[in-house]
Amino acid sequence: MVDAVGREAPTKHAQLLEALRRAYDPVHGGFGREPKFPMVEGLELALEEHVLTGDGALLDMVLHSLTGMSEGDSYDQVEGGFFRHSTTRDWSMPYCEKMLKDNTELLRLLGRVFAVTGERKWSDLAKHVHRFLQHVLFLPETGCWAGSQDADEECYVLPAGR
Repeated sequence: MVDAVGREAPTKHAQLLEALRRAYDPVHGGFGREPKFPMVEGLELALEEHVLTGDGALLDMVLHSLTGMSEGDSYDQVEGGFFRHSTTRDWSMPYCEKMLKDNTELLRLLGRVFAVTGERKWSDLAKHVHRFLQHVLFLPETGCWAGSQDADEECYVLPAGR
């Protein structure tokens, strides 16, 4: 497909990757400013494009974003599980609700990141998320999963330097 000037028009795929690159926060990882959501689909696209093309900048985008989320307060270091979103750009003020959908998507992404990088920290984090899902969101009396762990206005966040 060509544009009006006769140049090769970018594909939807290329346009989407360019939009991800523009939205990427190079300081804190993730996309956009605040509130900041995990946006797993964008991270998965970046990771798979890295696998296909070897584009290291895309892998760095994924790793930096996951590091910001998991080492910031958007990850519950005690109980496990990722909070729904952060109200701040630097992942430091979580909205204290943990969603089944978000955590299962992040679990899948962490497994894929471990498969691509071989870095044990991603496997360890995936195991911690899995433990949270099994021990908190799984309801053995019904054999079902809870869709979320409700937001608690008085949730506790570990201070910096934990």
